[in-house]
Amino acid sequence: MRAWGWLLLGAASCTTIQIGEQDAFDVKQTVDADFFQTRGATREKLRIPGADPKVSLDAWYVRKPDSRGTVLLYGGNGYLMVTAHAQLDALLKLPVDVLTFDYRGYGRSTGSPSVAALEADALAVYDHLVQELAIDPDQLILHGHSLGSFVAMFVEEERSAAAVVLENPVSNVDDLVGGLVPWLFDPFVRFEVDEELKRNDNLARAERTRSPLLVFSGTEDPIAPDRMAKAIHERAVGSEWVSIEGGGHNDLPRHPPFVERYQALLNRAL
Repeated sequence: MRAWGWLLLGAASCTTIQIGEQDAFDVKQTVDADFFQTRGATREKLRIPGADPKVSLDAWYVRKPDSRGTVLLYGGNGYLMVTAHAQLDALLKLPVDVLTFDYRGYGRSTGSPSVAALEADALAVYDHLVQELAIDPDQLILHGHSLGSFVAMFVEEERSAAAVVLENPVSNVDDLVGGLVPWLFDPFVRFEVDEELKRNDNLARAERTRSPLLVFSGTEDPIAPDRMAKAIHERAVGSEWVSIEGGGHNDLPRHPPFVERYQALLNRAL
């Protein structure tokens, strides 16, 4: 056996991985009609045509009487509106309406997902919001979480908005894949990434962004670590980066700085 093999075997044999009781649970709170009522909001269920005439997207338009603008929320991979408790709870503490939807193939939205379809549908939802619901782009915030950060930045290039918020953003796919493998195993693992995925690059888009940009990250995020948000921030002129101590990949909206800094952005941008 080569020296590397002995080293890996030794590491495996000498390492104890603790699995606690809480590690067995992936708790998600669901959102129902009472959720909106208790927060002084109303929810309208919509079916928005996708970019493909055969596709329709399940969407919610959430309104508040004190609204000063609208947030168009693009979720992450695996995002479903019914489990977006943390994000919707935080946003409804702010004076904004919210339009969010399930990507094609997710939840009650029809069709099959692809990178091109995701981008085209994102524009279709934006256009529906502006043209059919009469939302002024100057009062519109594009908000992307994780995978949705690519979507929000793509839409910002194609349309106009008052500001962009990135929550746990990914810099680019190469950076994401490079962080999946510990350095010890890196010489033995290679990934072949589809070119459609690789062309999404938030670092390049950050250099071209025209809108005020607010970037949130968490110090305990194992998927989109702080360094990715920092890199995006450094590429975007005039952007703001908020690193939340102890924040993970899906819980940043539960930390007080999230709402506080979001409100400050609204005060500047709207």
